[in-house]
Amino acid sequence: MIRLGVVLMSSVIFFVVLYAYASVDPSNCEMFPVCPFYKITGLKCAGCGGQRALHCLLNGEVRKALSYNSYLLFIVPVLVCGFATRISNKSLFAYVIVGVTLVYVFARNVVPISM
Repeated sequence: MIRLGVVLMSSVIFFVVLYAYASVDPSNCEMFPVCPFYKITGLKCAGCGGQRALHCLLNGEVRKALSYNSYLLFIVPVLVCGFATRISNKSLFAYVIVGVTLVYVFARNVVPISM
């Protein structure tokens, strides 16, 4: 019975957060946190633009979401599939993810990419 309550409460919180992201634009609201890495260094991390991308995605603006943060839209399903399935070499999977992330962060701060 307690487990069912935890699942229900987690589901309610999840959908409330999704509703908040769908209805409030993070770029125009101070309720959403600002990236501390960007604030300190002026460089974009792998997650920068993720909140705006989620907002656009929930509102059906896929192209705009890709322009904010294309990495998160592709890496999240890869991570979910990677952890949901049995991977024989999890350390190799982790190294590949970290390597791809570092290349993306370098590329998005050095190479000007526009959509």
